[in-house]
Amino acid sequence: MARAHQLAALAIADHRRRRVAEHVLTACVTDERQLALLTDASLCHGLAGLVQIVRRAVAVAGPDNEPAARLAQLHGRLDHEPHRRPPPPATGCSTMCSFRQTVASW
Repeated sequence: MARAHQLAALAIADHRRRRVAEHVLTACVTDERQLALLTDASLCHGLAGLVQIVRRAVAVAGPDNEPAARLAQLHGRLDHEPHRRPPPPATGCSTMCSFRQTVASW
């Protein structure tokens, strides 16, 4: 939701709203209770997906953006944190994501 809010703020050139959205996103990625709800490393609903959201938010954020400071921590968590469950099997969205990654690497 914070990323959608950030995109809406960018679309209407509302810098105050953009900063609020980025602050909310930062609060989410620094809240251990919320991070604990991510039980796997999958792209669709796991830690890899959160890393991707933050990467894209940072890419369009202003020079005063908060999420950029947290991106390295998320990458470290993705690389080193043992996950309670492996990613779900490649069905549905996961299959499409895998297909797109394969095509992109051609």
